[in-house]
Amino acid sequence: MKTLLRTALAIALAGALLACEPAADDAARAGQGPLRAVATTTMIADLVRQIGGHRVVVKGIMAPGGDPHVYKPVPEDAQAVAKAQIVFINGLKLEHWIEDLIHNAGGEHPVVTVTDGVKARKSPFDASVPDPHFWFDVARFRLAAGNVAKALAAADPAGADGYAANARLYDQQLALLDGWVRERVKAVPPARRKLVTSHDAFAYFGEAYGFEVVPVQGISTDAEASTQDVARVVELVRKTGVKRLFVETSVNPKLIEQVARETGTTVGGALYSDSTGALDTPGGSYVGMVRDNAALIVEGLK
Repeated sequence: MKTLLRTALAIALAGALLACEPAADDAARAGQGPLRAVATTTMIADLVRQIGGHRVVVKGIMAPGGDPHVYKPVPEDAQAVAKAQIVFINGLKLEHWIEDLIHNAGGEHPVVTVTDGVKARKSPFDASVPDPHFWFDVARFRLAAGNVAKALAAADPAGADGYAANARLYDQQLALLDGWVRERVKAVPPARRKLVTSHDAFAYFGEAYGFEVVPVQGISTDAEASTQDVARVVELVRKTGVKRLFVETSVNPKLIEQVARETGTTVGGALYSDSTGALDTPGGSYVGMVRDNAALIVEGLK
């Protein structure tokens, strides 16, 4: 318990230091003002803000709680991209709408895919489809942070030293977070590490931290779950004796609630999946969403 407390405090301290760290003397970019960036998901927007510091103004396309699988861009999104000097996307086929949005916005925009070089999992249903939810393995997210730092330095060479400093500090914070999650999940006996969720967003979490993940829907919420999908999960829950199921903050909870009714189990809470929480909440950052998810999962399954 003392180890967990010390680690949690270290994560919080690192986050506080990073929030106060100027990217480069808190100065405007050679009198040009801050670099204008657009990011697709809330996780990527937070990542760019952490590394960009005061030299970068980040416009996020997705609002907290939004679902990037089914998102439909609005005119304001095209306007934001048109004004941007750099655009950050998840890739791995998460944002099927992004190419048309960038094309319709016009102009020249360096587009950075933050998952470049990140080893992607494949869909268990179709090996040609990558699983885009890489952010639930903190080690993979650390690689994405490196990609963001390099891209910002290339777009704004005068701020390169500051971006590198911010990236080093944030990487330390992520390393602490990864260790904290690994320590925290030890409270869940291996036989109880079955994570039943709305859709297949947590396979990276399961692989990294030792959980069997059982989703009702597939990788994308764009595809409706069939009655066979629901029946499969109901049978597994009954067979294994799982006592807690989890809904997701960006997904309709009706399928998990149906499974809970048919099996007599309890919904253990709502996990952040395709979005962080609101900015003024503990889950409003990437670190916060991972920490809150891990705590909720452990509390529900231990």
